[in-house]
Amino acid sequence: MKRYLKKISALFLAFAMIMGMCVTAGAADSTTVTITNKSDEAENAEYYYLQIIAPDTESSTGWKFTSEKIATAVKSALGVTTDEEALKALTDETSGATAMEKAIEAVAAIIDTSDMTESSASIASDGTATFTLSSAGLYYIKAVDKNSKVAYNPMAVYVGYTYDNTTGAATLEPSASIEAKFTDIDVKKTNDVNGVAQIGSTVTYTITSTIPYISLAESDRKYYVTDTITGAEYTVNSSNAITVTVEVDGVADSFTFSATVTDTTVNGSAGQTFEVDLSKLLDDNKYAGQEIKISYTATITSVTAENTANVYREPGGYYSSGSSTVTTGQITLTKTGESDEALEGAKFVIYRVENETKMYLVIDNGAYTWVALGTGQSLTNIGAETFKTGSDGTVTVTGLDTAYTYYFEEIEAPDGYSVNETASEQSAWSTGVDSSGVYTATASMKDTKLSSLPSTGGFGTYLFTIIGVVVMAVMASLYFIKRRRDSAE
Repeated sequence: MKRYLKKISALFLAFAMIMGMCVTAGAADSTTVTITNKSDEAENAEYYYLQIIAPDTESSTGWKFTSEKIATAVKSALGVTTDEEALKALTDETSGATAMEKAIEAVAAIIDTSDMTESSASIASDGTATFTLSSAGLYYIKAVDKNSKVAYNPMAVYVGYTYDNTTGAATLEPSASIEAKFTDIDVKKTNDVNGVAQIGSTVTYTITSTIPYISLAESDRKYYVTDTITGAEYTVNSSNAITVTVEVDGVADSFTFSATVTDTTVNGSAGQTFEVDLSKLLDDNKYAGQEIKISYTATITSVTAENTANVYREPGGYYSSGSSTVTTGQITLTKTGESDEALEGAKFVIYRVENETKMYLVIDNGAYTWVALGTGQSLTNIGAETFKTGSDGTVTVTGLDTAYTYYFEEIEAPDGYSVNETASEQSAWSTGVDSSGVYTATASMKDTKLSSLPSTGGFGTYLFTIIGVVVMAVMASLYFIKRRRDSAE
């Protein structure tokens, strides 16, 4: 029997590759179990245990199941009919680790915390939990997150014996350890433009989550993500399918998946959606607990774009979601006259400076591009977008990238006013978005009234000419009169 005890000890160590289990040698009347938990929610974990295999000095394996309910579940999972066959399968040197995983999953499927003992574990500041067990055997450990932010994998810990070299007496090993494997239920959704882009920009979205652990005993294991977007359009191929790239555990482009994009409506707004099946990542649970990043691209078509991803697992259904918003900037120009009166009908183009070159806004089929004037070209030649002030003297340009500063250039003044040849520079962008969800800035410009010109069709200059002739005649007469007097004298 001692040989079997040593054999199962070796198999439990092999099983550690899957369940994170480790055994430390020594001798004691009880065993201190240490659970390393690297989750951010470790301090909120509760641990329960249930002994499922106990020593049996009368059996050939040296072990027995602690209840018929557990024995039945394990035998069914392993495809055997007797307890002895099941216990021997667990100690098989080539397949014991896989059999142990199936056994623990089978137990986890039928055992609830109400059937288990709460460990009252002491949890250190680094999240490490410790508690004691007083009997040798295999224990099923279940961790529960009180805040439901983390899903823990089923765990097992083996409490073994150590033997006195002189007497051969068996005593409990003083310690055993296990590392908790978990799935973060939170899903993070990000974009590569820090939440701001102009209309027409192509944005890369990334979903960051953790690949779930789903029992191998489940017959219909599924893992999939649905994604919905408004204010933007996914990048698709000719078959209207989107390609998503998947990074697993830091390895870029680990997998590539394709999904069909369909139209949808979200809160009255037109949008698009797709569902990507990631179930192949569940094979043998070898990726369970590893970080996954799912990336794809979309083109911004509105002043704000809302994107939401929902993650599902079967069995269990929906378990988390994440969202991302891409917004734009808008500038309102106010046009006034000399007395601050609002001027309607002033026309402008808008530009920004790139590498010391004026780049004018051109809007083509809703996409924003910035074009410089070529040699001999006019604003009309390049298709520069024109903006016109309304009755309140304002005009608003939307869908801009707030990484730039913009200028308004007047190209046509309202009737009775002259064009202001000095471009108006926008104010600084707002530090936050307004009620419509966009960043804002302002600009202003004054126009002057046209100067008065002489009229035509009336007296015009004739009156001034007549007066001039009369004055000259009077002066000439006075000159000749004076000359005669001088001659007479």
